[in-house]
Amino acid sequence: MPKTLYVQSDNASDNKCWTMLAFFAMMVHHSYVSEVFFSFLLVGHTHEDIDQFFSSLSKFLKRELTRVTTPSKFQEGIQQAMGNRAYGLIEPIDSVFDWIKWFEPYLLDTGDRATGIHEAYVDDEIHKPHHFWIHKKPSGDVVFHYKELATDPVWLPSTNPDEVKVSDPNGIPIFKRPPPDPMMEGASPREAPFASD
Repeated sequence: MPKTLYVQSDNASDNKCWTMLAFFAMMVHHSYVSEVFFSFLLVGHTHEDIDQFFSSLSKFLKRELTRVTTPSKFQEGIQQAMGNRAYGLIEPIDSVFDWIKWFEPYLLDTGDRATGIHEAYVDDEIHKPHHFWIHKKPSGDVVFHYKELATDPVWLPSTNPDEVKVSDPNGIPIFKRPPPDPMMEGASPREAPFASD
């Protein structure tokens, strides 16, 4: 693993959420990485190469929707929609880990969690953070800081909410207690299986 992990994501709520921050914080806590920079593209600037593929897939599925009735037929549909374009190997996923439920006992209670993922208030203005920095303090606690734009000079929250000039070194805590290392036997989340043929 790299010492610093950079992740760029679509600005959708299933990406910009506490589960993603907790996942990265867990990686930092267990020293898989030292820090994570988690960034979101600005509205109107989210078109990437993969969007063309999803557009082709969407058009194909709208035409063939009545024939896509099972996971294996969906996989066949993806392969047909791709044609001769090489986007990589297509493999079925039978299940995913239920990270949301697994993190629940470790995250700060809802009332204690700082707002600052979707919107943050600074100088009575609403800011929409697009950049998060997840790292470990000298105390060992994992926290995050955020910025609205990558070019903003100061990571928030600041030491003085009325004058944003100096980052608060305490950051925003994520866990009330750190989760176990999911790579250790018996510590990983349970699998949530998908429907099968």
